[in-house]
Amino acid sequence: MSACGGAADRVDRALVLLFGLRGTPALSWGTEALVEGAEEPANRVSLPWDRADVRRDALAALQGLRAAHPALDRGQTRILHASEDLLVLGRWTDQDAALIRIHTGDGFSTWSPPQALVTGSQVVASARGTDRIAVERTVRAVPDVLACRGEGVWIDVLEPMGDSVPWADWQPVGPLRTVDVHVSGAPEGELRVVGAGPELGHWNPERGLPLRSGTVQVHLPVDTVGIFKLVLRKDEGWQWAGGPDQAITVVAGEGPQPHRAVWAPPGG
Repeated sequence: MSACGGAADRVDRALVLLFGLRGTPALSWGTEALVEGAEEPANRVSLPWDRADVRRDALAALQGLRAAHPALDRGQTRILHASEDLLVLGRWTDQDAALIRIHTGDGFSTWSPPQALVTGSQVVASARGTDRIAVERTVRAVPDVLACRGEGVWIDVLEPMGDSVPWADWQPVGPLRTVDVHVSGAPEGELRVVGAGPELGHWNPERGLPLRSGTVQVHLPVDTVGIFKLVLRKDEGWQWAGGPDQAITVVAGEGPQPHRAVWAPPGG
């Protein structure tokens, strides 16, 4: 609760997003009871037994949704849309896919899935975190337009309606543009760029792109956002740069697009 400013609705949005993103969801003790937490000694208070299960059923439903659908559990991740107020992520496997929408602010935003996705798949389950957490397992059509009003997180799990899998039609694999990534402040050693999507190695450092003299060329689809981090090979394994993930917004244009990145010390 303390990390969300004491607002239960912000906790609900964070939890829905947590169970939709890649990686293993990790919960702090007391989350199911909306314990405040924060620093010592508030992070080890007694469990408020009068409300010990206020989010228990919602958490169980989110875990069940993730366990039932491979796209949420281990699917690849791609940014499908990014604007000031709306971020749309796609996660997919050969079996199913998920659309994850994160909307900020009090306004209204829309996003239109490609028509092949609308006609070739159906929603089989969904979750939302707005003023509360709700998980549904109702089969319905993929709408032509997905609308978001106010702050919230929405997850729609999709399955194909025929033998063909339409995910390739909504993966942004359009025209590629070369991006020249120039890195400054990096220590000596083998440095690589690794991030989301096949072009950046699917977050696997062994498949990342090595830098030469502080520079590497990345080929990314136009009108997408490439998310990446820098990693340094050490004797004991890979060392990840500190700070938040870095982003490349790829725009249409002639010639390579320059992008400058800075190595941040681990823990920074």
